[in-house]
Amino acid sequence: MDFRILGTLEVAASSGASIRFGGPMVRTLLAALLVRANKSVGAKRLIDIMWDGRPPRTAMSTVHAYVCRLRSRLAEAGADGADRILTDAQGYRIRVAEHELDATVFRHHVNRARSIRERGDAAAAAEEFQAALRLWRGPAFMDIRSGFVQPHAVSLNETRMEVVEERLAIALETGAPEVVAELRKMVLMYPSRERLTGLLMLALHRAGRPAEALQAFHAIRERFRDALGMTPGRELRALHQQILSDTVTPAAPARVQFAANRNLPPDLVDFTGRRAEVHRLTRGLADTGAVAVHSITGMAGVGKTALAVHVAHLAADRYPDGQLFLDLRAHGADSGPLPPAAALETLLLMIGVPRASLPDTLEVRAALWRTQMADRRAVVVLDDAASLAQVEPLLPGNRDCAVLVTSRHQLAGLASTDTVPVEPLPLGDATDLFAAIVGRNRPVPGRDEMRDTAALCSCVPLAVRAAAERLVFRRTWTVGDLNRWLADTRAVRPERGARDAAMGSALAYSFHHLDVDSRELLVSLGAYPDSVFDVDSAAAWVGVPTEEIRQRLELLVDRNLLESPHYGTYRFNALVRAYACDQAVAVRGAA
Repeated sequence: MDFRILGTLEVAASSGASIRFGGPMVRTLLAALLVRANKSVGAKRLIDIMWDGRPPRTAMSTVHAYVCRLRSRLAEAGADGADRILTDAQGYRIRVAEHELDATVFRHHVNRARSIRERGDAAAAAEEFQAALRLWRGPAFMDIRSGFVQPHAVSLNETRMEVVEERLAIALETGAPEVVAELRKMVLMYPSRERLTGLLMLALHRAGRPAEALQAFHAIRERFRDALGMTPGRELRALHQQILSDTVTPAAPARVQFAANRNLPPDLVDFTGRRAEVHRLTRGLADTGAVAVHSITGMAGVGKTALAVHVAHLAADRYPDGQLFLDLRAHGADSGPLPPAAALETLLLMIGVPRASLPDTLEVRAALWRTQMADRRAVVVLDDAASLAQVEPLLPGNRDCAVLVTSRHQLAGLASTDTVPVEPLPLGDATDLFAAIVGRNRPVPGRDEMRDTAALCSCVPLAVRAAAERLVFRRTWTVGDLNRWLADTRAVRPERGARDAAMGSALAYSFHHLDVDSRELLVSLGAYPDSVFDVDSAAAWVGVPTEEIRQRLELLVDRNLLESPHYGTYRFNALVRAYACDQAVAVRGAA
């Protein structure tokens, strides 16, 4: 069934036959419901709309009768006309799919055309604009006289004229031969629209007819002076002066269409485990309806980036227009996290926006990013995010895009469809990872010894990888030698244990991004006799009131430096605890 408001109000059955509704009151009722398509309109509001605030005493019963007549006519048109007008607690609602209402189809064509034009394909944009304009049969709601409907009609009609002007601007840009004649016709029909006159002046000047271009300006100037007592706007006056001085900017060359960018890091050949997380994320990416945003959180070194990159590679076929990766540097640079404006600059350059075309402000860059992504299917990995404020401007608005955000923090407020916590690997998977790395370079050791290694590394992937690489480069060592080294060096100086330089660096960034009170609390708890403790025990240990300590403990959980297996209970990962102990040693040494 088709509902048409871009012209006279019409409804056509699936057979193509037009449906007749009778007098103007029923048609006004239908128009009011279509203006609020798929939303309820109260009976009292319908009475105000249909009688312009002067209803008869029988208005309520009359509205019900008109609704029944409308339902009956729609149902008689065929099966797809049944249950079109629904009643709920708020009033009446007409059920219309997006493709059934010509105004919605018009907006979709316009949005696609503008997106395509931003990407540089002027010919395709012109086709979309033309498809949008072919839906029009006259002014919107041209046969409906209603104070409620008319503002919506005016808005639609204005959008139509903007589209006409945009299509003609493309025709001028691409040198279409008939553009001067078409612009003359449109200026005669709409003599007060300055943009149409400006396009005509440009077209005449580029055709080598500057005198006629000046005549077009004089005509609108006299019309404005006689009818309104004013002159044309600044832009049109400036164009007039440019034509007089022959300084009109030449037509810009057509922009190249942006190519897809695929800058994901390589997938790990030894990616191990994470079957549940991979399934959850890939299934989430397959869902449609809104932009898929998934946040992946966990402690330093736990494998968040590896998981995000692995999933993005698995889903690459679904996103042919780009697979993008951007390091937001929350913990990886002395200069601090990447500012959102700088992040948008990098993303826009990735998809081919020329540097000279980059806007200056964050807000305009974000709008350009969303515009460029509006007609693309792309997956974006935003790695090591620092905060919600850093991430939000980088989210595309297109539901055909997906975003994977990794962070050591809980990004409270992020409009994500899913938050996936990543914990150390199960012991079996951590052992498999160690075996996969070592096995590429030397015979695989015994399973029991490798399990001991994984346990000494607390099953944290970065630590397991560092230990495996140490064994690979020390060809004379056995796994037993490695395990003795891990145990001995951890006992003497934990930061040189299984974490090695990479793990120590990762934890150091997390530690030094805490506030002073949180750093002191973590160091104090590192010396607590057990790795598991409750709020009261922590409060007594550090000498801080219970309610205050609870808030500070929860902050450490948010930063993935503590775990909370149950409400009020907290637990250290062994490597984090070892790092906290090491910081305590360093503090005592400095004192």
